Parts: sequence; C-alpha cells; structure tokens
Amino acid sequence: RVRVTLYPKCACASHEQCGSAQPERATGLMESRRYGASVAAEIISAKYGCRLLFYCQQNWFAGSGWCPTRSTLLNIHKAAKCAERPLAAHYRMQLMQANTRQIC
Repeated sequence: RVRVTLYPKCACASHEQCGSAQPERATGLMESRRYGASVAAEIISAKYGCRLLFYCQQNWFAGSGWCPTRSTLLNIHKAAKCAERPLAAHYRMQLMQANTRQIC
C-alpha cells in the first residue's frame, strides 16, 4: 500500500499578483517528515520499557511488515531525543518549583 497525502493550494482569484499559497504542513521528527511521533514513541517504549535493543526491534517491527534498518531506528531515536529536550526541561523546571514550594 502507498499512502498519498495531498496538500491543498489556495489562489486568490481576484488578484493575480497574490499568487498561490499553501498551508503549513505538520512538522515531522526528521527532515523527510516520513516518520512521526507515534513511530518514535514505539521505538522509545520498546527500547526503555521492554529493553529491546535496536537489532531486536528490527525483528519485532518486521513481524508487522515494516523492516527498518538499525540506522533508521537510531536516527528516529536521536531525532526524538532532540525534540523532547524542551519538554524535559519544562518538566524539570516544574518539579524544581514544586519542590521549593513544599520546602517553604
């Protein structure tokens, strides 16, 4: 199966100088936008929750029909780490503030 995603383009009919515009696409983890956050969540939960190494995850994903290489899994994992750093920093700040409130 091939999933085809069409993105609409809008043009101004009354003013030709406006040209055409396209709404901004959802950002993906990697430049190609091929893999989303759900794939990254599955890889991270398998790595840290089930303690599966990347070569074991290859066989695990192959059972569902997707055969990623180890480098693909590692690249998705690295991209997810970079994407979740601001969230982790926010949670860390919230915890620090909560601890200082309880101490006082």
